[in-house]
Amino acid sequence: CRGWRSICGGESDGRRDSWLDSRLEQSETRLLLEIVLEPRAMGPLPTDIESLVSAGKVLGGTPNWDSDANPKYVYFSYPLEIDGITTGGFQLRVKVSKRWPDRDCMAQLEYAPTARTAIPLWRAEWRPLSPHTNKGISTDYPFAQFHDTHHHPFDENYIADELRMRDGNLPNARPLSSDLNTLSDFLACVGKLFRIKDVQRIELPPTSADMFWTLT
Repeated sequence: CRGWRSICGGESDGRRDSWLDSRLEQSETRLLLEIVLEPRAMGPLPTDIESLVSAGKVLGGTPNWDSDANPKYVYFSYPLEIDGITTGGFQLRVKVSKRWPDRDCMAQLEYAPTARTAIPLWRAEWRPLSPHTNKGISTDYPFAQFHDTHHHPFDENYIADELRMRDGNLPNARPLSSDLNTLSDFLACVGKLFRIKDVQRIELPPTSADMFWTLT
């Protein structure tokens, strides 16, 4: 998972920091509840999870968008194949805003051990509505705030010795290219990040043509 970097590119008042942290935690909690059905503690994960994440993958089919389950988003979750084998619970989830045609899209690799539990592994966010702020544990971007397109890499949020993801819903993030002007551009970048060879199988939500996903 180390090759993604080349694919797509002071002291403060304690009370104010405490208030900001509280607001950010509330925002991240709302986002997590929208992404997964019933979030659980971040682990344990399968012993081969690093190999699954770093391997080349295929969808092997065309995902179907669900436009009824969520009033704000259309989304799908779809199992991923590696060397012709599907590992139970290892899947891709994508959600697209119904209201904002040129922003607020999320793509996520995740491990779902049950039908109602999913553990985020790696997430990419296209022009999110709310910013993300890193904690101080980030290696290269401590306390950085991301208002534009960014991703939360697996290797910066995984604790190998404990076979689990860091607490806080993938707290470490990095920027992605700001030149991803359409949903198609974003999904193509996601395919490279997550090593999904046939990401082009993902069709745009049926209510919109690609021309409507460009920034106006």
